[in-house]
Amino acid sequence: MTFSACESGPTDDPATYNGTFTITVTAVSGNLRTDNYDIRMVIDPIDFIFSDDVGEERYSGGLTYSRTSNDGDFAEQVATDGKNLTFTDDDGSAETLTQLDISATRSATAGFSIGSPGQYAIFNTDQFTGPLKASVVETPISGVEIDEPESGKLRVARPRTAAA
Repeated sequence: MTFSACESGPTDDPATYNGTFTITVTAVSGNLRTDNYDIRMVIDPIDFIFSDDVGEERYSGGLTYSRTSNDGDFAEQVATDGKNLTFTDDDGSAETLTQLDISATRSATAGFSIGSPGQYAIFNTDQFTGPLKASVVETPISGVEIDEPESGKLRVARPRTAAA
């Protein structure tokens, strides 16, 4: 897919999308036109720029993605699967996801849930020396509206390493 000066959002605060990414469907079962299907894909390479009045952010790298739909309820999984995903701001600061494997569910009637206890992401940022690990602790992040989580625990810490 290629995006060139694609705009979305309100006219007084638009966001612009530019760039490319390739989606390769690796498996599909069921009928994608119904509420009952399973699809798996690789999104790689990603080279995508998002711009708004705050600035510009570039996404590069790759991901794997899967979705299972049962009667309109979704179970999704996203992972780096050996591919890093890097976010670079227009000021040059960067964050790189080196490990990611997080699940999510969305219900047509009961809201959403992100992560399961023990799932995590490891990322590097030029703001700190060494990687950081964001882990789902005890309960997943959940709520009714996707942009307004109401509960759950997420811990961000330095990963423990074995002593030399």
